[in-house]
Amino acid sequence: MTNGNLKSDPSPRRKSAGQFHHGDLASALLDAAAALIADRRAPEFSLREVAERVGVSHTAAYRHFAAKNDLLAALAARAFRHLQRDMQIIRAAGGPADQTLAALGHDYVRFAQSQPGAYRIMFHGDLCAGGQHPALAQAAYEAYAEMAGVVADGQRTGCFRTDRSADELATALWSAQHGYTLLLLDGQIAEGALSEGTPGLDAAPPADRALLTEMMLAGLRAKPPAPPSA
Repeated sequence: MTNGNLKSDPSPRRKSAGQFHHGDLASALLDAAAALIADRRAPEFSLREVAERVGVSHTAAYRHFAAKNDLLAALAARAFRHLQRDMQIIRAAGGPADQTLAALGHDYVRFAQSQPGAYRIMFHGDLCAGGQHPALAQAAYEAYAEMAGVVADGQRTGCFRTDRSADELATALWSAQHGYTLLLLDGQIAEGALSEGTPGLDAAPPADRALLTEMMLAGLRAKPPAPPSA
């Protein structure tokens, strides 16, 4: 029975030692995994360690993710969905295809810098091979399709070359963007003011994402027709 003079305690009710109710445990586990990857630059941890960081038992974590790779695949899929939403917002703003691609390229780097742990797992070979994680495969495809769609738009308007398919061109773009972004996250290249030392020897070589975008777009743009021969 309750005493009418006492107010109920709004604090989380403990279930047992070391356990408590969590409003969205799955999301909290994903956030903790992303933080661990960002700290270690690799998914070198156990599902038990992720659960401990959140403050729940490993048994509670296993109710959401049967194995560590299931957790990582869910984290990667969530990241691809976030990236796709960003890309959709940029596309919806309209404008010429080359300007849209430039904005996508800049946002891609920003996204990776804001979510380094999630970004590092998005292209992990163990997760992408074998079709074991269809939700991840679908999320990755939908993000890729946004970029390919912009390329196709540029081809239809005469902005981009048509001697290669939109998929081939989008793959080349994404590969270049991914390489630049990962080098930047790893500190192998550096944006901004040059640090002391010899670039490439005892200092990170200088990098400029605007220059990368300019070079990629130069390779995409349709060439003007050759003048008629005399």
